[in-house]
Amino acid sequence: MLKSTVTILTMPKYALILGYRQLSLFILYLLSIMRVIERQMIQAIIERKNFKKANTEVIKDGDFMYIYLHDNLIAKYGLNDNWGQLFISHCNWLTNTTKSRLNALISFVDGLGSIYQKNFRWYLDTKKHNDLDITDNSNFIGV
Repeated sequence: MLKSTVTILTMPKYALILGYRQLSLFILYLLSIMRVIERQMIQAIIERKNFKKANTEVIKDGDFMYIYLHDNLIAKYGLNDNWGQLFISHCNWLTNTTKSRLNALISFVDGLGSIYQKNFRWYLDTKKHNDLDITDNSNFIGV
């Protein structure tokens, strides 16, 4: 499982930022802190396979992988011409589970980005967005 993860993610654009050794250690760290279902979700995306377990589902359709939580579309991950593009939405479900799934996806794509909560508000902090308040926005946001 881990071998294909490291192979896919050690693309040149990532390797230039961290270097191959640091990237491999970073991937191992991310996988170690994720929940099992989140690791399986990420692995399904890497392998471009459909996946369903408990409340989480990944479906490959055309140029995107669609990620569902409790039958709500919470993320779209681009393949082929859209490779590496991630669009997220909390679908007005501001729960710890939703935040955890989205953070796993953001970590997979952005590395250090995340969604965090402060004073009952959700904020997106990535390379593209610096502390963007997403609490009242259930539309898809590019990460």
